[in-house]
Amino acid sequence: MAGRPNQAKDAQDDSVATRLEKCESLSTGHDLNLADLNLLAVPAQTLHLSSLRTLNLRHNNLTSLPVDFVECFPLLEVLNVAQNHLSHLPPDLGSLQKLRKLFVQSNQLRSLPLSLTGCTKLDQLFAQHNHLQDIPDEFALLSSLQILSVAHNQLTTLPKGLSALVKLEVVDLSGNAALTDVPENLRRLHDRHAVLHSKYVLLLFHQAAR
Repeated sequence: MAGRPNQAKDAQDDSVATRLEKCESLSTGHDLNLADLNLLAVPAQTLHLSSLRTLNLRHNNLTSLPVDFVECFPLLEVLNVAQNHLSHLPPDLGSLQKLRKLFVQSNQLRSLPLSLTGCTKLDQLFAQHNHLQDIPDEFALLSSLQILSVAHNQLTTLPKGLSALVKLEVVDLSGNAALTDVPENLRRLHDRHAVLHSKYVLLLFHQAAR
């Protein structure tokens, strides 16, 4: 019985090593899937994979990301850290200038880094099921954003500038009990096929990944 934790750790190490080997053996080596491994930290051996385009760390036990995380993955286009225990994201996340899709749902985030506005190619942001209390006004600068999911947070207000995001097609604000008003200019998203749901919120009209 006493050996079981070590056996589980060995199995985890083997799985990480196998996935790393597979990633490195591919001609491109651009995608790494480390989901569902009960990781407590990002494996150090991944931090040299500077050519990664997609990194999937979904459904682990991460509480933070390495301080040099952004620096290690300058070409990252898709980052999935959903279903962990993250209370914050790297403050320099906006330096990932090629980032297009960010999945941070089902964590313990109270805010999103302002630097994220530097991700000018970001077109999908999934941040539902966190503890977000506001969306920074500066997020109106995310001119490529098409999908914004911030359902089931603690939002009380919304930036009026969101209505200036002409590519925005999908907005999910459901499950924010304290959000009792949607600015009139944001309601105009309805003219671009966003569906007005109940008295207060806009609902996803396309199926989005949770």
